[in-house]
Amino acid sequence: MRFLAWTVIVVLIAGALLLARAADTNTTMALQDRALVADARITLADLLPAHAPALLRARAHALDLGRAPQPGAVRALQHDWLQDQLRDSPFADLLIPERVVVERLSSPSHENVLARLRTAVVEYLERYLEKGSWLDSAYFDWPAILPDIPSTSSFRVLASQWDPRPRALRLRVGCVPRQACLPLYVSVYFARHSDVEITRGLARLIAERPPSSFVVANAARPESSATKRAPRKSAPVLARSGTLASMTVESGGVRILIRVVCLQNGVQGQIIRVRNPESKRILRAKVIGSAQVRGPV
Repeated sequence: MRFLAWTVIVVLIAGALLLARAADTNTTMALQDRALVADARITLADLLPAHAPALLRARAHALDLGRAPQPGAVRALQHDWLQDQLRDSPFADLLIPERVVVERLSSPSHENVLARLRTAVVEYLERYLEKGSWLDSAYFDWPAILPDIPSTSSFRVLASQWDPRPRALRLRVGCVPRQACLPLYVSVYFARHSDVEITRGLARLIAERPPSSFVVANAARPESSATKRAPRKSAPVLARSGTLASMTVESGGVRILIRVVCLQNGVQGQIIRVRNPESKRILRAKVIGSAQVRGPV
């Protein structure tokens, strides 16, 4: 009788352990329709509800669902796409909503880079504009993607361009040291009712810093009398709008070639706009040869 009693106890304990393990690995639960991530990659664990068992969450960490959005942005994961990702995995029984919206939290490093970029732009503008008075009438358009640069690096404005129609100052900003990142582009928009001091400050900035590396929009260059008497022979067009070109990109001693679509005609040494057909981003590049450009600039 004692042996039978011990057998019953052992069977009950084993059954309880099996039930607990089954509950801990249960995959018949629904994913969240909205998730917050902190890392650069999305895993299935990020999409599980808060009550998901610890063992299931640990196993879900191994299933990579691709790149997370930029901090402050969102990425939508559609039902059919998620279903394909889970089809041949142990998580095929998870209930998937029509769409899962993934938002990435701003990391301290991202906020630090943005703060340094803002400091460089504000310090540059305050050389020409009355300190503090222009901030209320200005709107900053920061780059969507910021580089991961060391805390010892900083930013410096390299060139400026005034676009009168939207009253925007386009700034090309580089890293210090230069090898830390490729140039970034920041736009500062000023309200139509900006006061006289701001207008005068912008005029001084444009006069002292001519846009040598930018193509100024809506700005007509006056012709001198000498130019009218003896017009220069036009240079041959090496890059034509709508055609493909090879763009050379150099960073940290590494040189790569990518295919871009020219959005403007260009002669030797001219800065033109090009589009990356994969990312759809519009960049500025310098014409260096027939269907060859170097950038971004």
